[in-house]
Amino acid sequence: MQGLQRLNTGDVGGAVTLLRQALALDASNPAIQRDLDRAVRMQASLRSN
Repeated sequence: MQGLQRLNTGDVGGAVTLLRQALALDASNPAIQRDLDRAVRMQASLRSN
């Protein structure tokens, strides 16, 4: 939840960190993986601009 809040407020780096931590705790949760994938794509897009 906190990862998505960070993502929605523009803190993409913070979102990636929190979502990675969440995935480490619950690796079988597809929603966390989906959100992390989205955040990583956003982070890569921001870095390429």
